[in-house]
Amino acid sequence: MKRNFSGEFGEYRVEGQLFGARQGLKIQAKLAKILGPSLGTMSQVGVNPDAIGLGIEKLVSHLDGDEIVNIVLQLLSRVTIIAPDERVDFSGHDAAKVFDDFFAGNLELLVDVIELVVMSNFAPLLKKLGALLNDSERSLTGDER
Repeated sequence: MKRNFSGEFGEYRVEGQLFGARQGLKIQAKLAKILGPSLGTMSQVGVNPDAIGLGIEKLVSHLDGDEIVNIVLQLLSRVTIIAPDERVDFSGHDAAKVFDDFFAGNLELLVDVIELVVMSNFAPLLKKLGALLNDSERSLTGDER
């Protein structure tokens, strides 16, 4: 059973499929390692686009350029974007070139698409990990709010 997600960003419609368990676990592990420090914040403010935005900021600040491109291409691997004059699929062997051409001058849309993919695939897990991290921190500090 393949579960789908979609979103609209101005004139662009984004359609995607949730990651399979193996691929999802691999990507999730990378994201959890990178976003670990911001998970507590996500549990406090909720897993929402603002919290994911903070996470993406962390992602960018902790990785070099090649690592960022690699994880972004993995996140986009099950995404299709329908634009007014084209249909762009990031699952093929030429995904890096398609990525370069499509997002040239349109990085704001890229951030929106990444947020949609992360929210659709990982929001429940990130919220749960954030709550656990927050509970552990309170236990260690004796703060029983």
